[in-house]
Amino acid sequence: GSPYLLRTHQLRHLLNTFAQINGMDEFSIARWSGRKLISQNVSYDHRSHLQMSKAIREQKLSVCVNEHRKKDIPVVDLNEFDSLSSGAVLVSKHGYCKHSYAFKPCEHYPIENSGLDNETISNIHDKILKRTLYDKNDGNINADRWYEFHKRIKKGE
Repeated sequence: GSPYLLRTHQLRHLLNTFAQINGMDEFSIARWSGRKLISQNVSYDHRSHLQMSKAIREQKLSVCVNEHRKKDIPVVDLNEFDSLSSGAVLVSKHGYCKHSYAFKPCEHYPIENSGLDNETISNIHDKILKRTLYDKNDGNINADRWYEFHKRIKKGE
């Protein structure tokens, strides 16, 4: 027989199909391949119907198997907020996340819905505000914007 001929673009299709088969997410495949749109991945996905249905089944099964994880939400002792090392913390009724003063406060934080109606959350916001004021007065330049941000939260602006 004649030797096989493989063009570089065919390798691109092959690599993309392998990525799909092995469960790489669509965003990563598009980024890895240098595409502008995730929707372009479909042209490079040459999995069989059997492979696609198997992937869907496994995904549904993993969701069912991991249902118990919803109960494993870590509980925070409220005393943790007494010894904050930084006031770059965002707290809401859904939880909290720690940041660094080097970064701006999150622009998507729900200031009007921050949970201040809950007394415990309101007390935590007070502690954070005190910590940012302390850091600001201690010379941390970036603590100033966090202090102003936390003041806005307390005012509900």
